[in-house]
Amino acid sequence: MRSFLGLQLDRLSFWIGFLTGTLFWFVLSRLGKEWPNLREGLKQWFKHFKQRQLAGTEFAIRQDALRRAQRNHLAANLFALDEVIIPPRLLAPPQPPTGESDTRLPRIHEQLFPPLPQWPEFISRFGATTLSLIQALSQWQRIAIVGKPGSGKTVALAHLASILARREDLPSFATNLTPIFLHYLDIEPFISSTVDPLDPIYRALTRFLPLTSQPRLLSFLKSAFMDGDAVLLLDGLDELPPEMLNTATSYLQSLLTNYPYTRLLLSASDLYLDGLIELGIEPLPLAAWTHDQVEAFVNRWSRLWNQHIGIPTSQKTNIVPLDDLLVRGWVDTTPTYSPLEWTLFIWALLAGDLSSTVPDAIDAYINRLCGPSLPVTSLSTIAHTFIESRKPALTPREIEQAVSELQIASVASSSNDQEQIVKSPTSTSPNRSARPGNRILLALLDAGLLREHSNERLAFSHPYIMAFLAARHLVVLPETPGLPLWSAEDTLVYHFAALHPEMPWFEKWINGDSVHTLYRAFYWARLTPRNAPIRSFLMKRILPTLQSEPENPEAGFEGLAACATTNDPSLTLLFRQWLKANTSAHRLYAALGCGFLRDSGALKDLIVLLNDSEEMVRVGACFALAQYRDPLAEEAVLRALTFGDEALRLAAAEALANIIPSGEEHLKEALSVEDLLTRRAAVIGIANLQAPWVAEELERIAVEDSQWVVRNAATQALESLHQAHLYLHRSTIPPHDTPWLIAFAAKLGQGITPGEPVDSLLLQALIQGNDNEKLSAMAMIRAQPRSIYVQPLKTLLHHDNPEVRHMAYYTLWALSLSEPIAEITN
Repeated sequence: MRSFLGLQLDRLSFWIGFLTGTLFWFVLSRLGKEWPNLREGLKQWFKHFKQRQLAGTEFAIRQDALRRAQRNHLAANLFALDEVIIPPRLLAPPQPPTGESDTRLPRIHEQLFPPLPQWPEFISRFGATTLSLIQALSQWQRIAIVGKPGSGKTVALAHLASILARREDLPSFATNLTPIFLHYLDIEPFISSTVDPLDPIYRALTRFLPLTSQPRLLSFLKSAFMDGDAVLLLDGLDELPPEMLNTATSYLQSLLTNYPYTRLLLSASDLYLDGLIELGIEPLPLAAWTHDQVEAFVNRWSRLWNQHIGIPTSQKTNIVPLDDLLVRGWVDTTPTYSPLEWTLFIWALLAGDLSSTVPDAIDAYINRLCGPSLPVTSLSTIAHTFIESRKPALTPREIEQAVSELQIASVASSSNDQEQIVKSPTSTSPNRSARPGNRILLALLDAGLLREHSNERLAFSHPYIMAFLAARHLVVLPETPGLPLWSAEDTLVYHFAALHPEMPWFEKWINGDSVHTLYRAFYWARLTPRNAPIRSFLMKRILPTLQSEPENPEAGFEGLAACATTNDPSLTLLFRQWLKANTSAHRLYAALGCGFLRDSGALKDLIVLLNDSEEMVRVGACFALAQYRDPLAEEAVLRALTFGDEALRLAAAEALANIIPSGEEHLKEALSVEDLLTRRAAVIGIANLQAPWVAEELERIAVEDSQWVVRNAATQALESLHQAHLYLHRSTIPPHDTPWLIAFAAKLGQGITPGEPVDSLLLQALIQGNDNEKLSAMAMIRAQPRSIYVQPLKTLLHHDNPEVRHMAYYTLWALSLSEPIAEITN
């Protein structure tokens, strides 16, 4: 080839180089365009490669979570959790508007009832909106399951752990989630000595997992928490006193800061949450059982008992087991008990203890576990030691040093134990049982009354039982300023009131100005004897509030809920008298109270109230009638759906959807009647059902129905289903990107700087904003509690719009959990 600039070029080499360079730049340009997709593909490949490497560890974690979850309930020695579980649900918070195109269907229930998160026992029976745990997990990344001791928080976490571990019938977002199911006391000893917040979780899991899965455990945890594929189910935070909760909050803040995509569900007290809410954790009250759920639980227990215990025992002893129908007839499902109390009560009944009260059932449970070899006085002293030390877990030596009775009681069994050690051919070196004081503790561990946590610390398997035993130890209740913030101390008062229902100490405890303490006292009186002086004292204190027109309706409803859930037998007479009162508020309270108690003597009067002159009384009577499982009551609700005014029809449709078990079939039948108002109400009622066929049926009605009113209702119901939970995600949007707040600031001539607090702007929205702005502001305030909001929120309790009042009420409740700065009512 000719020379070029003095260089001799080979023709073949030149063209090969030219084509190679062209191809190189062509490939490079194509890679530049495809690089984002290529990078994502490589990222997914590495992720799947890592998952395949860690698959064995993940499987071990799932199996461990499933195994421990199925045994994490009171009757684990009898049945697996899945055999007796009533699927837990959470009370949904009130919804703020979703924007200018808000298409949510109006709910009569929300217009009548305030949220009442502190009284789930009352509100759950009347068809409050609830969410399954998976539904809640799909909407919130961080959740605190709030409830009283014994309400089922631990069981709820165990149930969710089982669902996630099995990976059965899960929505797409949850198929790859791995449950990390732990108790806080298992990680607490390692918190102070760690840099990486995953290290305590790793060290706690090593106690439960096989050795073969531990080498790659830390790598798996880092990968799962970093990618958001782990769900930390943390039990036990509700057992901590306030002075220990601060450490837990700081640890969780560190964990969520280092691993921001972590999904978290934890059990929490209904009294105090410290700073958990400020970490973006949404407090959701655990819904209480309805009458139908209690009946289902009784039926399940009696069937399982005869199947696994009654029939096998009868074949050996010729003792005829109790018939299921007989047990169902004996059990009155009207009293307000927690799931734990119902378990103890049914267990005692089926075991032949013939317990007539819950305290008797608890005694029977303790005697069944411990027998005569472990004196109740020693157990009570041990329990009191835990509460007096204000620690949920103690070492065996700490217990022995504090409880002299433990050493004395162990002497009786000392010689027998020594003899067993000498005779045993497998005895080796001395172990924990070598100390006399430990023998009772080991017996309690074997019985299941105590459980062991990290660093060989012991805790009661359930704080409820611990508080019951500690109450046995006390003669005088120690004075506590204000409302107790520790759930163990609160439950101690609960059981002490049942054991000592006399007046002086009780009057001293609640004689302050705190209305919230007075309402809590109704919970403390729940297990007291029928004619206890405490009951009459409380009724005298609350009646003026109920008999006079309350300053805000929420105060009256809270007083009604407090009364109705006390299991006071005199309430039926009071509510029957009020059914014919001159004031509409009393008739409404009476209707709801009679329905809550299922007072058969008030049934006919409730049917008459369906024609009351006041709309809310008619609606309340409809919800009350839905509580009865009586053909007469069900027929009255169906007549209300067919012939009532608009509000009454909607109330009947909601009652059929949310309360009456056969309501779904009735609503389907109502879709085919000629009356268009009945069909419209049925459409709105069906939208409340959580069934897979609902959306398809609404789409059909929106196209095929002959009346525009019905088609429009179906279309609105479909849009409402799609928008129902949009508001839940808005808490993750920073204030400077929140449309309504930007528009409100512009109206005031202000701007929003990213990263700057917006407290003053939210405060102005509470005072000067329109109703939608007030509602939206309160939804944001729930996630950032401040004492400056308390007074404006209390002012909003007197607002004309019930939606604003209810949201203010719920927001004050959330603020009171963060720190004791706000009472729910004035």
